[in-house]
Amino acid sequence: MERPTETKATRIERLLNFLVNTDRIWNRQSMLERARQVFIRVFLAWEQGDPDSVPKADLFPEYAAKLAEGIRQQTAGGLRVEYRNLCVRKVELILVRNFVDNTRDEFTARISAHAQYIVRQQGRIIRQDEYVSPFVEYWTFGRQNGEWKLKEVLPPAEGEKALSRENVDEESSADQLQWYYQKTRAI
Repeated sequence: MERPTETKATRIERLLNFLVNTDRIWNRQSMLERARQVFIRVFLAWEQGDPDSVPKADLFPEYAAKLAEGIRQQTAGGLRVEYRNLCVRKVELILVRNFVDNTRDEFTARISAHAQYIVRQQGRIIRQDEYVSPFVEYWTFGRQNGEWKLKEVLPPAEGEKALSRENVDEESSADQLQWYYQKTRAI
């Protein structure tokens, strides 16, 4: 892990140590696992090529509609995608935003995965990675009905910018936020 990411990860972990005491949804391990599960479900929906396979319960309605439309267009063009040997290698929380209004709460995860990407048109392979290749995506999850749901997939440049943004805890001052970062566990 490169230095800025390592520092940010420590800050996030320490902030979450405090947030989880008042709101269980901020459980770091649960957030990481949720991101991993939703990532796999979304990629499986793309592979199936069926808009009805979109995991709507895991997504904000706007993103679910956007994903279903993307799959519809792909299918209408006779395209099928395959993510052979898809594997999530690592999920990292890179931005946490806690607001007084819980409906605005969100976090961004950097998801490192690998797969051999294959595209078929009318059954004929038109693109294929020679080998399993690593890739990184940045996914933002928001709180809805007491659980984390996928809100958007960020373009790579926006995802990189999220890493340098400061975490938000609207219920704490800037000094208090810095104090959280100094504590290895909640007091």
